[in-house]
Order: sequence, then structure tokens, then C-alpha cells
Amino acid sequence: MKKHRTALSAGVALVLVFFAMATRGELPIGERIKEARNAGSVTNLTAIYDEIESLWPENSKIYFQNQNQLGEALEILSPTNSAARQLLERQSASVLGKPLATNNLAADSYFSAKEATLRRLVRIPKLTPALRTAQEIATTIGEAQAAVISNYVPVQVTMNVAPPVLPTAPLKSNQYIVTMSGMSPDAIEDPVAREAYKKAIADNELGKAQNNLQRNLPDMINDMKTSFRQYCHALFWQDPGAKNEIDELAKLAHLTEKEKNDLAK
Repeated sequence: MKKHRTALSAGVALVLVFFAMATRGELPIGERIKEARNAGSVTNLTAIYDEIESLWPENSKIYFQNQNQLGEALEILSPTNSAARQLLERQSASVLGKPLATNNLAADSYFSAKEATLRRLVRIPKLTPALRTAQEIATTIGEAQAAVISNYVPVQVTMNVAPPVLPTAPLKSNQYIVTMSGMSPDAIEDPVAREAYKKAIADNELGKAQNNLQRNLPDMINDMKTSFRQYCHALFWQDPGAKNEIDELAKLAHLTEKEKNDLAK
């Protein structure tokens, strides 16, 4: 009887282990990043990094959001963990090397992730500055400045899009078509009305993204320029020959003459 209970207990424990592993695998990437960070597991963070990389470019917005969370976790571990620093350098290079997505919904996440990555590179003195990284940063700053719309007028958006007026048709429950803002497009049977509603939702989301981007760009550009100046100072101190590239860096970043001169100080 005792052996039977022991075997049963072992079997239950094994089931619980597999259940826990399956549950962890189903957690959102952000939650798994927190778990790995709290456990100090660079191995798990490396696996998550590879998973995030697979999101590019189809899910570019989620890609940059998750990379930002991963960078934050690696920065926390990096002061005492050389493997975390190495992964952070690899992760930073990947984020900075990604081109501006053609998906306008991802633009705000794109610039936010790159700005945050640059700040991390400046904050961690043990990371080695490189001219290639400086060029990628300068390119991002130039893209951000080019994306600014002068005298931008915010697009009118709504929290929940109202569906279009539908043609009168009987429903199973009553004789009226009931619609409400934010309802699922799948609830609309008429294909023309359904597609019009989907387009209205997509346009509204694009308007939100555009408003967010134009609101956030000025501060992000200023922060990136400040961090870029610090990064270049560290780069030129370590590699004086890199100073010969100031003109190119200033051109990529669309810097003023004064801003270019500040890089060399």
C-alpha cells in the first residue's frame, strides 16, 4: 500500500511538472521575460530573444515592444552577469539595425524601442561603443526628424468605432438589426457593410498611431540627440580615428552645424 501511494505521488508530481511547463509556455512573452529576469536565467532570455526575432517583420509592432521589455530585463542583470551584457549587446545591435517598418502602426514602437536602446547603451559603461552602432543611431535620428509633420493637426479618433448604417433585415431574435460602437465585425452579416466597418476600424487605429507618433517624436528626438552625443564622446575617446566620421554621422542624423560641433567636444 505504501509503495502504491509513493508511486501515485510520483505520478501526480510528474503530471504537475508537465502542467507547469505547459502553462509557462502559454504565458505571454512579457510575462516570461519577467520570470526569466527574476530567476536570473540568461539561457531563458536567449531563447525568448530568438522567439522575438522570429516576429520580424510580420509583427513589427509587437517585435519592438517585446524587444524593449527584453532590453530592460537584460540591463537589470548586466552589471553582475557578463552573459547578460553579451546578449544585451547582441540584442541592441539587432534592434538598432532594423529598418523603419512600412507598417505605419509600428512607427511609434519603432522609435520608442530604438530610443530606449540607445539610453541603455549609454548607461552601461562596460558596453563597448562602435562606429557601426553610431551610424545606425544617427540613421534613426534622421528618420525621426524626417517623420515630424510641421504644424500637425491631430486626427479625430474615437475609442470605439461605430458600425455603418445597416440595411433593414430580419434577425432571428427580432425584426431589427442592433448595432453598437465597438461591436465585432463578424457580427455583421452584410459583406459590404462588414468590410466598410473593418476599414473604419483600421483607419481609426492608424489615426491613433499617427497622433501618438507626432506627440512623442519631439521628446524622443531630443533624448536621442543627448544620448547620441554621449555615445559619440565615448566612441571618440576609445577610438580617436572614428572622429573622422563626424561629417557622415551628422548628415545621417540631420544635425545642425552646432549639433555636429557638439559631437566633437
